[in-house]
Amino acid sequence: MKYLMLVCEGLADEPIEELNSRTPLEIAKTPFMDLLAKKGRLGNASFVPHSMPLRSEVASLSLLGFKPKELYTGIAPLETIAKGIPQSDREIVFRFDWVTVSDDTVVDAAVGDISDKEAMLLVEAIRKKALPAQMGLYPLGGHKNILVVKDPDLACDLDELECTEPGRIQGQKFEKHLPKGKSAAVLTQLMDKTREILEHHEINRVRIDLKENPANMLWPWGQGRTPKIPSFKQTHGLEGAIISEEDALLGLAKALGMAPVDNLERGLEQRDFVFCYKSFFSNPKNPKELKTKIRRIEDFDSSVVGAALKAVDRLDGEYRIFIGTGLEESLTQKMPLHGHVPFLIQGKGVERVETAVVLNEKTASQSQLIFDDGWNLMEYFLT
Repeated sequence: MKYLMLVCEGLADEPIEELNSRTPLEIAKTPFMDLLAKKGRLGNASFVPHSMPLRSEVASLSLLGFKPKELYTGIAPLETIAKGIPQSDREIVFRFDWVTVSDDTVVDAAVGDISDKEAMLLVEAIRKKALPAQMGLYPLGGHKNILVVKDPDLACDLDELECTEPGRIQGQKFEKHLPKGKSAAVLTQLMDKTREILEHHEINRVRIDLKENPANMLWPWGQGRTPKIPSFKQTHGLEGAIISEEDALLGLAKALGMAPVDNLERGLEQRDFVFCYKSFFSNPKNPKELKTKIRRIEDFDSSVVGAALKAVDRLDGEYRIFIGTGLEESLTQKMPLHGHVPFLIQGKGVERVETAVVLNEKTASQSQLIFDDGWNLMEYFLT
């Protein structure tokens, strides 16, 4: 038996007034998902506990059948694993992102697509002039970096620090969102020191001359220690593979012993279980974003679900497919939301119960198949 889990970030949404109180999923043309809905089972599940951050890697832990409250330690450790950056059990790692600030406000949480070369030169300047001996700084590409705190005592103090993702405070004054907790001053002082260096760096002077946002502050968040996660095969008895462009999900896959692959057909040839996560940002800054989201849902249906159906048609054996999302992305509120999201399962041994012929929030909400603890869905899917 082959198993495919196809996940589309931002698939679920709230009803939108502009769409006559329908959702983008209801509007989108999704013939392949509709085909599976006519044969399979619909349901609802909540993959991110209310006390946890609404992030793709948290939802993916649940989707893969693991309890995120017990195993998730932060986005930074997963990206550290993905990039092969060394981290011992006594160390803690942070995301340490380039941001643009002006008048004490975060005006750009991603520094307008700063190039890898520019970011590397800035990292070298910080390493040389500001970074303490007990810390390491590693570029991940673009605006993303990893800060490793090597001193065990300091790492212990920073373990419970309260930090805010910079993307959540774009357009806001940053002072009230600075790190809070024991030894937070170590990081805030480092932020101040690096800011002085960045303000006068040639890279940023050139960016300003070119009317581009400067990388004039480093912002810590997403910290944690190396996660202790049992392997996917040990837990579920299957060899797994993953298709994703997100570093955090590739790090999660590595921690789970799942192989990264670049397409569904190759994944199915090599492994019994394939997890495909299609990500895109759905929070709009312009009115065209609604059309963009609908188009991306349609692209997921044609390029991912359609490709999956062709791949399983070529299989010499049985299969089962899951299609859904990890969390709801609200265009109206411009943020992800906690709550239940729709899914469908089709394939060998799945009995059709609902009369719905399409997958959307409304049809799935009428199903009796509900998982309040989303990590329990994997056992149902596999058995």
